[in-house]
Amino acid sequence: MLFGEQGLHGFLCWLGELFSIKTPELKRVTIIAAMYGTFIANEKEAQKFWGQVARGGVEYEDTAPATILDAWLKSVAEDRRNGAVANVGWN
Repeated sequence: MLFGEQGLHGFLCWLGELFSIKTPELKRVTIIAAMYGTFIANEKEAQKFWGQVARGGVEYEDTAPATILDAWLKSVAEDRRNGAVANVGWN
């Protein structure tokens, strides 16, 4: 239904470029919503930031926001696979 919304086409095409078999932690509804919010606020910076997150963060910068977020998303995904996260508010 939303594919008919022309205003979403740029965002959806970008998601197609960002997602891969190596980025399952990004495919949660809540994360996609955050991506969309940043994309509509500042497309260029959102693409840069989320691209960094998808690639594992900023190389050699352990304190970079994209690096920290990537590590956290991966840890949450791992915890969920192991049954350690009871309720983090994600579906």
